[in-house]
Amino acid sequence: YSRRSGLSYCRENPLTRVCSIVGCLDAAHTRGWCRKHYTRWQRHGDPLITKNPNWHKGTAEQRFWAKVDKSGNCWLWMGAINHNGYGRFKFNGKMFQAHRLAYELEVGPIETGLTLDHLCRTRSCVHPMHLEQTTIRENVLRGTGITAISAQKTHCLNGHPFNEENTYRWDKRPSMRMCKTCSRESYQLKRAAQ
Repeated sequence: YSRRSGLSYCRENPLTRVCSIVGCLDAAHTRGWCRKHYTRWQRHGDPLITKNPNWHKGTAEQRFWAKVDKSGNCWLWMGAINHNGYGRFKFNGKMFQAHRLAYELEVGPIETGLTLDHLCRTRSCVHPMHLEQTTIRENVLRGTGITAISAQKTHCLNGHPFNEENTYRWDKRPSMRMCKTCSRESYQLKRAAQ
């Protein structure tokens, strides 16, 4: 405790402020709390709660649907979200993606070799009517990533058409395309430079 500033400081390092929770002498991290109390505040909304008192109430299915906001067209997942924006939920001791679990609970099992495509393009949506079983390839091609953009191209960078007569395809990677005209021109330029 400093008389001049009235602030508490950590015992190990007198230049470090101490957690503002009474009785805690750990170094302050964020919002004036140590890491332990800040994490408790993030998880439960109160830095003094050690466990959420409602964490075990109800069945796993009831806990799941309690984390879904059904107020809009999309049913948004309000629980934990992974780094890609998809919901996560622990069901019977195993982690699931929330949209897959919602589909299985409401519609039925997902066929082997298929994945779920968000027709609404909202990753945190768990509305079963916004999900469709598709192959991984179809799901990727419906998206907005580089693979989907490349697959939609009808001409190469130099304006030559991607058609059967003007396109190379490799046996090992049949989805990869190369313009025959551009390859021929590139080869002729290399030959001329030698």
